[in-house]
Amino acid sequence: MNIKRILATAAVILIVAGAPRSGLAADAGGDSDVFATANNTWSFEVVPYAWLPGLKGDVTVRDYSVGLDQSFSDIFKSVKFAAAALGIARYENWLIYTQVDYFSLSTDKLQHPPARGSLDSKETLYTAGGGYRFNGWASGQTFDVLVGAQGFNIDNTLTLYRLGRFERTRTAADAVFIFRPSFQFSQHWLFNPTMSVGAGSNNNTYQLQPQFQYQFNSTWEIRFGYRKLHYKFTGDRNNTLDLNLAGPLIGFGATF
Repeated sequence: MNIKRILATAAVILIVAGAPRSGLAADAGGDSDVFATANNTWSFEVVPYAWLPGLKGDVTVRDYSVGLDQSFSDIFKSVKFAAAALGIARYENWLIYTQVDYFSLSTDKLQHPPARGSLDSKETLYTAGGGYRFNGWASGQTFDVLVGAQGFNIDNTLTLYRLGRFERTRTAADAVFIFRPSFQFSQHWLFNPTMSVGAGSNNNTYQLQPQFQYQFNSTWEIRFGYRKLHYKFTGDRNNTLDLNLAGPLIGFGATF
């Protein structure tokens, strides 16, 4: 499934799920019926989503540097396959958080290349952490504090006409601090941004992810917002990366 179909599917789900249903009335009787409360059993939240990031940065593949500057609308033409999901496992106030993105894209929109060409890239991005949920000073307010890792695996193939085909695989993992406040401002609505920052050997990374969450009932939810992910990897001239991905996000998921 390509990214166009993912977005179209998410839009259909939003329209269908937003339609009035008599069966939801019983679930919406109170806040405790809609949002899960802490207990001594495990609960799991899984949210597949579509992320439409613009891509901006510089890539060096075996001495050859090229720039990338594509809006998220350009990504429709470049992405061959994409898949993404986030998951949260919770026991009482203890949490495990994971988020994974995979892209396969191809583009010939290179900035200042040494020759005309194209870049094929397969990118796996992930964030994982564990921590504790603290209650805030107001009803429906919580703060998740987690530590973990944020990393990527990027396989780039740069083809430059008359110069040849060059490949480079980069893998990095950085320790990160993750902060996830959550503010419930109505029976069904939450605002719960995710922020992370980290660094490693010659690496630095950060992520900003403001999201609104609408909980239809105790099981089904929809999320939408914006996400920016930054990575900078500084090595020798054969192995450098400075990458920013930013764009809208929409997902439909379940808690069980």
